[in-house]
Amino acid sequence: MSCIRLRKSCEYYPGDVGADAAANPTGLTERLRYLERLLHVNGDESRQDVSPGEEGRHQPVVNGDFPTSYFLDPEYFSLLRLDALSTPDQPFMRAAWRLVESDWKTIYETYLETVQHWLPMLSRKRLHSDLLTLAIGKKPADTLLILCMKLCTQGIRSDDSSEEQQDDEVYNTAKQCCFYAESGGFVSLRLVQSLVLLAVYELGHAIYPAAYLTIGRASRLAGMMGQHSRKNTRQLFIDPDTWTLREEQRRTWWAIFILDRAISAGTEGLTVSAPSPGSHDLLPCTDAEWNQGSIGSNEPLLAESFHAGTSLGPFAQTCQAAHMLDKVLTHLDRCRVDNDKNVAETLEEAMYLHKALLALDASLNLPGMLSTHSYPWTDGASPFQDGGDGTQCAMALCCSARILLYSEYGCNEPEARTTTRERVAMETEAQRVAYREIEKMAAMTIPKMAKLTVQASNGAAAKPSTSPLLAHCMYHGATECAWFIKENHERNMYAALRQIVRGLKAVQSEWRVGGEYLSLLEKGEVLELVDEVKASTV
Repeated sequence: MSCIRLRKSCEYYPGDVGADAAANPTGLTERLRYLERLLHVNGDESRQDVSPGEEGRHQPVVNGDFPTSYFLDPEYFSLLRLDALSTPDQPFMRAAWRLVESDWKTIYETYLETVQHWLPMLSRKRLHSDLLTLAIGKKPADTLLILCMKLCTQGIRSDDSSEEQQDDEVYNTAKQCCFYAESGGFVSLRLVQSLVLLAVYELGHAIYPAAYLTIGRASRLAGMMGQHSRKNTRQLFIDPDTWTLREEQRRTWWAIFILDRAISAGTEGLTVSAPSPGSHDLLPCTDAEWNQGSIGSNEPLLAESFHAGTSLGPFAQTCQAAHMLDKVLTHLDRCRVDNDKNVAETLEEAMYLHKALLALDASLNLPGMLSTHSYPWTDGASPFQDGGDGTQCAMALCCSARILLYSEYGCNEPEARTTTRERVAMETEAQRVAYREIEKMAAMTIPKMAKLTVQASNGAAAKPSTSPLLAHCMYHGATECAWFIKENHERNMYAALRQIVRGLKAVQSEWRVGGEYLSLLEKGEVLELVDEVKASTV
């Protein structure tokens, strides 16, 4: 029975092990050695089929090299080498290697052709160098990163149950490997990046609350490494020895910040994990320089004005948009906590945010869209098509920030504002601005974005080339179109709504979050308006 319980083969020592053994210490010692060898052999054979979760129950995963003085008494702590806490050859990593061993080169190439375009966090140069000798036992941290790349690039499978089971296996293995690595103290930049890609997958497929929790773990881990502030935070590792590595750390932190704010934007008052950027923080260099592997220059985040010069790439613009989204979320939290005090000051800040968002919008090569009377579904080339998916991400975050801000001031009814104070004239002006800008975004900016998403999806060859960050903006654009249709039956809003729904369906073909937003529109009876006959403008 013990053999069955311990999953060992039933083998017995050929010698006498009865009463004579007790009187013969030498024979007992030999038997113990024999059993130890047998246990070792059986253990090695069974390990190949043990899942990370099963093996983790038998043996804790702990990195004894992690310096506890970092938390207990930092005065006794000395900076570590960059690879001092990288994941060694742990049994739980072998499951990850089995899932990528046969096609890791294809995964790597596919990732650079798709996700890297709108989330250029990884250095192509460093990644190529690290993967030249990829093998289990030598580069387990890179193996985990490749596994998370596979998650983000496999797209939505068909209804084949075997393919869905394969997706679940990849996801579960990635989750377990990340958990064991981070809880065991195997800290590295690659682990942080793996968590970021895991959060991208969960965000894209609407896996909640996992997406919110995963990006929080990435933020905590990167914060412990001091990536969010090189100046005011104790560092865990020595400074990078190359500009490329430092830039990759900066881009990884910005990716965490972007995802953290994007995930938190949809829920009122949700606590964010990544701290806001500081006054001395730098933006990433241009994406062209980054992808070519050359040394680039970094613009400051808090410049005098937004601009669309060649010194800023699409990813840097996405960082700017996420920063403005953070400003809006902070402003709204302050409004909800104390709505009746300093109303003039609050409205003044709201108008400042409005002007800053307009300036950011204009820097994204879209100034004409805010004033044109030709609607985007009949236009030719897009003014921000050259920026690719990165610029669309920046535009989506900018529109999301504007919708959140304008929704707060679009209605100043006493019942809605729940206020007992005297009204001020600036509230009427804020309402007028909010109404006007929401109408422009719903009728022109967001449908244009949806059209480009459809075009990109049609030529994507079933690869996830579209960012899931676009879905939140499109959804709220659709709800605003529905409001204008119900209010005035405006003809242009019918066309805008149809285009936005097409955009969400394009996102749905690559990320399940698009389908979740479409389900919400169906429940809200918004999709019914798409098939209605165009009504004359009242």
